[in-house]
Amino acid sequence: MWGLLAAVVIVLAATPLTVRLAHAIGAVDRPDRDRPRIHQHAIPRIGGLAIAAGILIPYLAIVQPDGKLLGIAIGAGLICVVGLIDDLRGLPPGVKMLAVVAVACIPVFGYGMRFEHISLPVIGNMDFA
Repeated sequence: MWGLLAAVVIVLAATPLTVRLAHAIGAVDRPDRDRPRIHQHAIPRIGGLAIAAGILIPYLAIVQPDGKLLGIAIGAGLICVVGLIDDLRGLPPGVKMLAVVAVACIPVFGYGMRFEHISLPVIGNMDFA
């Protein structure tokens, strides 16, 4: 519960700062650029920074990951970096997909992360081993 509360506070505090930063560095989606947009004014594109901070800061502070959990933390942070680069520079879809797949391999191959069992509502339990 403390992690959820910390995440909410961090996201609520970081969102206005992220909006200001986006406008200051030009990381906004303008309705008059490359294709028609439904919005009438510039919309910040880097809002994922506030969400990433809300997830990663409590995770690193409360869980203090090591082993497989460290692999997940590294992967999550790098996925945020890929998203940020895409927001700022724009990545072709194939390059972004390749980057995401490469980052997803970090916990799997670097830290031995495996999914052997999941439980799904309605479907039930699924074993992969």
